[in-house]
Amino acid sequence: MEKPKLFETRREFVWTMAILLLLFLLRLGWEYRSYTEFISKPFYFTHANVLNAYEKENGDRRYQVLKIRSDDGQTFYTTTHRKTLLLYKRLRLQLFPSKTIRFGDYLGTFYIKSRIKKIENIPFLWKQKLLRDVASQHKD
Repeated sequence: MEKPKLFETRREFVWTMAILLLLFLLRLGWEYRSYTEFISKPFYFTHANVLNAYEKENGDRRYQVLKIRSDDGQTFYTTTHRKTLLLYKRLRLQLFPSKTIRFGDYLGTFYIKSRIKKIENIPFLWKQKLLRDVASQHKD
């Protein structure tokens, strides 16, 4: 018994790939437009959740590096000199985009300067409780 072909003819394959390529290029164009709007503004306000936070030292100065996911779906890194632990917090941020953020970085994860305007607790979710319990059992 022979398995059925996905495409009957080469022409069907070419048309399908052309349509998928067109959809991909349209989506990429939409993201590029969002990117140019993002970096053209002098500052930008957003709400975001802190995914990860760890301390670093630069000489005698200590600061926190925060990995953040904004409500817009962007994931980025920023730093703060606040002493309070911000892991699993919700922040109101003022972002300062710059032209040094490239389009490829914008599509992935990038560093951006920011200022924390407000710190809130994330509403209690069972998933977050389980993640905290698992994280508390590990040293690394």
